[in-house]
Amino acid sequence: MKELLGRLTGLEREVSEEKGGFGLLALLLRRDANDRWDLIASAEWIDRDPKAAMEYLAEKLAESLIGDDFLKIDRIVPLPTDHSRIQGLQADLRSQGLASGHGIAPMRAANGDELEIRNVDFSSEDIIIGYVLALRTESHTTPLPLSQPD
Repeated sequence: MKELLGRLTGLEREVSEEKGGFGLLALLLRRDANDRWDLIASAEWIDRDPKAAMEYLAEKLAESLIGDDFLKIDRIVPLPTDHSRIQGLQADLRSQGLASGHGIAPMRAANGDELEIRNVDFSSEDIIIGYVLALRTESHTTPLPLSQPD
């Protein structure tokens, strides 16, 4: 899993440089997904043309992921930046001490705790675990570096 997360973090940084940052990029595992993960993507550049953005992200995933890692991604889920679930998740993560930024998951909150999403209802899906790859709060226009796990 650590290798997959590392590759996705590299992809996030590359895409952010090319297209602009993500409001949220997260890898979530649904309870019924049989170890196949959803990549949740929310960004202003996705809002402008979701279909083209999903094609772009699918191509980037195919270029970046090696072997079985590509098969671990079940779907890319685009969500508008103004979607209530995105805004709610951003608020929840900020309340846990996570500032804007990007990094490998599990990331650590300011107090040193690992930051994982566990057992949440996200857009009517039962999520058992997730990893945040990028987060931008409304108070920052440029993602700031997150603390990384030791």
